[in-house]
Amino acid sequence: MALAKQRQRGQVLGVPYGNEIRYPAAQFAGGAVVPGLKPILTAFGDMDPWGQLQLLLAPLTGFGDPPASILSLLAKGVDPDVQTQLVRLVRGWAR
Repeated sequence: MALAKQRQRGQVLGVPYGNEIRYPAAQFAGGAVVPGLKPILTAFGDMDPWGQLQLLLAPLTGFGDPPASILSLLAKGVDPDVQTQLVRLVRGWAR
């Protein structure tokens, strides 16, 4: 129930799976949602949740070596400048 409310508020990603909504484990670390996920999800706008998940898990070049996904970067913690860059990148994808 709590996850459904978080999904409605745009704090966590839920993807449809049959008649259910599933919550991908990669968006959680240490029993909590990775910090900084809400602005990323907001930047996706109304993009399909499966498309969002695909982009959240895709390795990105230019954000470390080896390339890391948005979710893995957020799980490690990013500074505000990197957070801003990630939000801008996602906004570009969502257009």
